[in-house]
Amino acid sequence: MGYRFSTPKNVILAETKVTSIKDRALYLGCNYITKALSNESNPACKKIKQFYINHKKSKLKKRRVLAVCINKVLTVTNKILYTSQYNEVYLSRYKAIYHQPSINLGLGKMLNKCHNPNLVLDLFYFDDTLVKLFTDGSKMGDSLSVGSASVTEDLDFIHSRSLDPHSSIFTAEAMAINTTLEYVAESRSSRHIIFSDSLSVLQALQNKSAGCLNHPLIVKAKRLLLEISENSIIENPLQLVWIPAHKEIFGNELADLYAKKATKSPPENCTVPYSDFKPYWKELAYENTVNYNLEIEATKGKQYFENFYTNTKHPWFRNKNLSKKAIVTINRLRADHYSSASSLARKNIVESPACECVHNFQDADHLLWDCPRYVEQRVAMVNSFKKKTKFQ
Repeated sequence: MGYRFSTPKNVILAETKVTSIKDRALYLGCNYITKALSNESNPACKKIKQFYINHKKSKLKKRRVLAVCINKVLTVTNKILYTSQYNEVYLSRYKAIYHQPSINLGLGKMLNKCHNPNLVLDLFYFDDTLVKLFTDGSKMGDSLSVGSASVTEDLDFIHSRSLDPHSSIFTAEAMAINTTLEYVAESRSSRHIIFSDSLSVLQALQNKSAGCLNHPLIVKAKRLLLEISENSIIENPLQLVWIPAHKEIFGNELADLYAKKATKSPPENCTVPYSDFKPYWKELAYENTVNYNLEIEATKGKQYFENFYTNTKHPWFRNKNLSKKAIVTINRLRADHYSSASSLARKNIVESPACECVHNFQDADHLLWDCPRYVEQRVAMVNSFKKKTKFQ
């Protein structure tokens, strides 16, 4: 970024949009503790709780990052964190984990290019005996819950759930598919098609890698898929199909409607996988850094915060085709810490803020527009502006 050592820390953090070291430690600590607490057989689980109980009496309470992390995790995740004595994978049959369900991801690509995807679906799945089910999840801003829904086209089957607001959209979509699989498992003599717009969940159901098996709902879905395959009295009882969202596919719009409805109801008594808390801890750490930056802006970096600061997640030069030299120069000017006499004099690096042209104050404004030593360079700069912009 090219900042001088004298640039205030809050200005650097605000410009780069990164989390401070202290808050990043909070984020990493909360992530680790949440994961450890989700496994009841993990020796760290009891140690963490015992540490917190003992640490309450300690005079160092406010200075220990670990204690702060444990306090936050136990406060936020109490009664809603999904816990298990063993990883769900170890409670499943080997055959269930490696079972390959019938999943069609290619049709969705075709539907993406169609003007009438409903007609294409009817042509592909014209059999009237097929039971078509649609699933969807919804997570919106400050809603009470995260919604999960599954429906049939004729609305003969409707099931929606209101999940804890910490739940991810992945969890909501996986929950909807699990609910639908439970419904399908009850019918041994019918063929079913489950349409989902969650490509990530369907890919996870296809995948056998350890990373995809960390989510308990994916493991549960794999068990249900094997159960349906083994217990059905007909061949090919089930297929899962990916369809694109927001293409006005009738069944998908119905599922979306009921999922959004579910976000307006209070959350049910259900647990949340530890991985779903990661975005929450990350956002909390980032907000702590933003608050720190703004709290001290009255004494450090006041000019920057009054004129340039924006509360966005990305630095100002993102997607701008600028050289590193240009970015460094602009960063220094925005921070008001650059190699002019006025800036250097503020830090007692030079004695006087005066310019060599005898002007009593050498700052960027003077150098760019007034200093007689740079007349030729100024003309060239203005002409360059005129060529590249509508600068007048």
